[in-house]
Order: sequence, then structure tokens, then C-alpha cells
Amino acid sequence: MVFTSLAFRPTDGQLYVAFQDYDAANYLKATVMRFDGVNWVFVGYAGFSAGEIAYPSFAFSPDGDPFIAYGDQAYSRNATVMKFDGSIWKNVGTPGFSTGVETWQNSIAFSPSGVLYMAYKERGLYDSCAVNVVKFDSVLAGQKELSRPGSSLYPNPAASEVTVDLTPVHGNVLSFGIFDVRGVKMFETRPTGNKLTIRIDSYPAGIYLVKIKTTDENYLLKFCKI
Repeated sequence: MVFTSLAFRPTDGQLYVAFQDYDAANYLKATVMRFDGVNWVFVGYAGFSAGEIAYPSFAFSPDGDPFIAYGDQAYSRNATVMKFDGSIWKNVGTPGFSTGVETWQNSIAFSPSGVLYMAYKERGLYDSCAVNVVKFDSVLAGQKELSRPGSSLYPNPAASEVTVDLTPVHGNVLSFGIFDVRGVKMFETRPTGNKLTIRIDSYPAGIYLVKIKTTDENYLLKFCKI
């Protein structure tokens, strides 16, 4: 192994490690393993990346989903992010999404609201270099978190209903939506007042994102259904 990255899963403290796999059958592709207390076991299957990888970065989302980012030889060494869905590793967005000649020193992290960010050093034409920071916005593009989200949505966690205080937002509210972490829309409306209460009894337990679009800005909140 040359390139490695490790992290502890926040939900149970289990140790995971991602690495460039030198096994003959998986030569230089991505492999992730976890320590179950006795043995190291594969997460998914070994050598799951499309091509040889470099500079893997491994992290967990706030709700415990494993993510890995790396430069992939199959996509001209450009940046790729994958997520383990419990059975297999799947691409997050477009594989090889960076636009330079290659990327290295990749790093991924999540904001407190669960938004995925990636930083990487990118080599362009004529050996020019730049450091880029991007966020994954396939579902909730161009949004910012409210400066005091704790005072805007309550209770959190919630079992039967949540109330959103729209007083802090700027501009007239055009739309209000609730999405699960896969991007499935659970609820949508156009509020007319400063407070909105939504019943969530039927929602499965988990993390949900609230998207608020106004004439001035877009906002993002997050809550946990228990």
C-alpha cells in the first residue's frame, strides 16, 4: 500500500481504512476494509474503482455513510467520489469531474448539515497548479446554511412534527421543500406566513434536508426524524 486514508464511523466507532490495493487481482485500484473487532473485512468488494487510483481520502457523512474520493486513472487521473450504499460502491455525481490534467492530495469532508465538500490540488496545462474546493450540489445546488439554524427549526430531533421559523430569511419565500438524503422530495409548499409546521409522523427515521428558496437567496436546514 502506498496511499491510505482512515476514519472511525461516527455511529459505532468502527475503524475503516481505504487504500490503493497492490494485490495482484486489484492492482492499484481502490479497496476499503473495516476492523470488526477481530478481523479486517472488505467493505463491498476489493478493487472497486474503475482504474488505478491515487491520493484516496475517506470520510463518513454525519449519518454514517462511507465516502471515498481519489484521482482515477480511468478518467485521466481526475477527481472521482464514491459512496457505499450498504451493498456496492456507487459514483457520487459524475466520475472524473475535475477538469485539469490530474488531481492529487485529495481531501473530503462534510459540513454540519451533511453537505459534501472536496479539496484537491489540480495540475493544468503547462504544469500550472491550483487548489480547488468544490461542493456536491446535485440536489441542493447554490444554497447556504442559515447563520443560526438552531433557532430556525425545532424540535430537532423530532418525532411527529417540525416547525420552521422563516423570520431570518431574506426576501419573499418562493418555495419550501423537504428532501431525504437521497434527494427524494417528501414535501413541498409555498408558505404565506413566518412560521410553518409540518407533520412528519409517516417519515422513516433518518436525516432530512429542508430547502428554502426566496427571491434573494436559497437556504438549507437539516433535521433528524426519530
